Amino acid sequence: MEDIKQSDLEKLTRKELSKHLKSFLDGMPVVKRGRWIRKNIPELVKSLRSVKNPEELLKAAEKFISDSGAGYYATFNDYYDCSNVPEDYDNFEEWTEKFTVLMVNTMEASQSGGQLICECFGKLFSLLSRARETIDIVGNCGDPVDYIEIDFSKAVSCYASSLIKTGYEIEKVIDMLLPIAKKLRYRKGYNGLADALEGGQRKILSEKLWKIAESEWKKSNGRTAPDEVEGLIAVAEKDNNNKKILEIKKKFAMANARYFDELLHYYDKKKDWVSLSGWAKKGLSKSQRSEYLAYFTKAAEKLNDKPAVLDAKIKYFSSNPTAKMLEDIHEYTLNLGKEWETVFEKLFKSAESKEKSYWNNRNLKVKLLLSEGREKEVYMVICEGGKGFDVETVKMLAKFSVARLSSGKELSAFNELKTLDKRCRKEK
Repeated sequence: MEDIKQSDLEKLTRKELSKHLKSFLDGMPVVKRGRWIRKNIPELVKSLRSVKNPEELLKAAEKFISDSGAGYYATFNDYYDCSNVPEDYDNFEEWTEKFTVLMVNTMEASQSGGQLICECFGKLFSLLSRARETIDIVGNCGDPVDYIEIDFSKAVSCYASSLIKTGYEIEKVIDMLLPIAKKLRYRKGYNGLADALEGGQRKILSEKLWKIAESEWKKSNGRTAPDEVEGLIAVAEKDNNNKKILEIKKKFAMANARYFDELLHYYDKKKDWVSLSGWAKKGLSKSQRSEYLAYFTKAAEKLNDKPAVLDAKIKYFSSNPTAKMLEDIHEYTLNLGKEWETVFEKLFKSAESKEKSYWNNRNLKVKLLLSEGREKEVYMVICEGGKGFDVETVKMLAKFSVARLSSGKELSAFNELKTLDKRCRKEK
C-alpha cells in the first residue's frame, strides 16, 4: 500500500473526512478511542460528556453497574509477568473512563436536584465502594480511585446538595454521606460534605463526628487516631477556625505521625521554641527519628538549653549509632566545655542496655572502646571468656590491632596491609 500524503487528504471534502474519521474511531476499542481523542482532538472531550437528562443518566448508570457486576471489566494481571503490555489494562481503563463520564454528567445535572439524580449518585458511589473492596468489578489492577480523574470533594458536595434540594432532612443527608466521605477522606471527601452544609448544619456534622471519634478513640486506648478526625479538621477548615484545627491535631498527634509532623512544622514556623521543644521531646520519647532530634536541637539551642541538646543526642545515638553521630557528640561536648570521659561513659552504659534488644547495636560496646583506642580492654574480656563476644568481635579486634600497629609504618611492600589500613580508616 502506498503512503498517504497530506496533499491527498486535502483533496477530500470536510464531509468525507468526517465520515472516514468517524468510521476509524468507531472501529477502535473504547479505551484506545478515548486516548486518541484526548491526545488529538481534546476539544471533543467536553462535548462527549454532554449532560443527559436524569432518566437517561439513571438508565445508563444501571446498565453500567449491571455490566460491572457481571465482570465485563475485571482485569487480572500477573505482576511477575514482564510480558504485560498496556493493552492488558484496557478493560480496567474502560471502566474508569465510563465511571468518570457518568459521574461528571451526574454532577453537572445535579444543579436542580431531584430523586433520580440522587439515586444515580447513590448507585455510582455504591459501585465505587464495591470496586475498591473486592476484585469482582475491576480485577486486581489497584484502587480505581487512584485512576479516576474526578474532584471527589466536589462529587460528594454535589450529592449532598442534591439530597438537600430534594427535601431530605439534614441528619439523614449526613448519615447517608458520612460512610462515603470516610472512604474518600484522602480525596477530600469530608471537605466536600462540609462544603455542602451551612453553618448550623456543619455544627450537626461536627457533633456526630466528635461522638464517633471519641468512641473509637476509647476503643483503641488512644493508640490510633480515628478516621473521623479528618472530618473534624475539614469542618474547622470550612469555618476558617485555625485555632480549632490546632486543638484537634494536638489531641490526636501522638497517635498520628502526620498530625505530629504538622504540629512541629507549625511551631517551628511560628518560632514558638517552648512548644516546639516540648513536642519534639514527646516525639523522641516515642520514636528516635532524626527529624525530631533536629527540631529539639533547634528549639533547645534557641532557648539556650545546650545540656538538654547533649542529652538528647546521647539518647538518639543509643538507638541510631553511627560514626558521624559519635563525632558530632564529641565535638558538641568539647564546645560545651564538658569532660569527654564522662559523656563517653554515658554512651557506653547506654550501649550496654540497648545491645541486647537492638540488632544494629550488636558489638556497639566493642566499637566504642576501639574508637577510644582501648583495645586492651576488649582483648582482656575475650581472654577471660566474656559472654556476648563472638568470632566477628575477635576479627574486628584483630583488624583494628593490626591497623594500629601499622600506623605510620612504611607499607608499600605489603599490599594486604595497605588495603586493611585504608578499610580501617574508612570504617572507624
